[in-house]
Amino acid sequence: MADNIILGSGRFHVALDGDGGRERYLGDTLSGALTPNRTNLVIPASDGADVNRKLADVTTELTYVLNVVMKSMSMENIQLFMQGALSDADVTAVVDEVAALGNVLDEAAALKAAIAASTVGSVADVLRLIDESDVGPGTAVYRLGSARVAGGVRAVEAAGLTAKVDDSGAGAVAAAAIVDAEADGRTLAELRAAAVKVLAFPSRGLLAVVDKTVFGADQSAQEKGKFRISYTPAAGKRVATGSKATLNGAVRYREDSLIGQGRHLYLTRAVLAPNGEWGLKSRSEEQRLPLTCTSEGAVYVDGAAA
Repeated sequence: MADNIILGSGRFHVALDGDGGRERYLGDTLSGALTPNRTNLVIPASDGADVNRKLADVTTELTYVLNVVMKSMSMENIQLFMQGALSDADVTAVVDEVAALGNVLDEAAALKAAIAASTVGSVADVLRLIDESDVGPGTAVYRLGSARVAGGVRAVEAAGLTAKVDDSGAGAVAAAAIVDAEADGRTLAELRAAAVKVLAFPSRGLLAVVDKTVFGADQSAQEKGKFRISYTPAAGKRVATGSKATLNGAVRYREDSLIGQGRHLYLTRAVLAPNGEWGLKSRSEEQRLPLTCTSEGAVYVDGAAA
């Protein structure tokens, strides 16, 4: 019989319990390895001088553990790693959300001065200044959704973002005074000449007050928390931890070997759990999610006849 030398390559699929039997492709994976773990009970002989003699060596447990390292950072894979619940973002339009900006008139002036002193030509380049600014109460930058969603919203739709400011919350900020900083093509000089007062960063869910005169004659309205924003959250997904104790499902590996007759692997039921760290930041390798699948049922290996 000829040797079957395999240079392994293939794809992993997972069918989570409660997902109707749908087998989801995990995307590109760095590696995968199956490890049998045997627990045995050795019963030594008690009579005689031979300490090496055993009366019995009994296997009491045999489990199979499949370790997979995922490279595809899909929200579904992050759910597997974080052991959380995956849900769609709430895209219900928000009307007159009160921005908890606090007393930021001085900081707004400072931010405006920083932008004015910037040598960059496009307002989109000011994004670094915003990303490196403090965000939240007492600052000039507001994270949309902070008043109603943990951590705020990830992103908002660029269209339809409006603001109001006065004691009644009825005074509309002129549309021309609010600029989508990620899409506007004008230079900073042109924006200053156009009296732009608020920069919006839809993909980041941020709003920055760059000119305190946006609050008009009644600047105390801003201190009273009467800066109101209306917007529509962008579609997306969120993984929230704390809602699931374990994730269970079937796991399939379909071999697509570079050489040799590949073998397919199927775990009928397994507990899926993280196995290692999610390296968020690196200049030397991509993000990866290590996953362990501990079999709780039969394991099958399929292959063509030799």
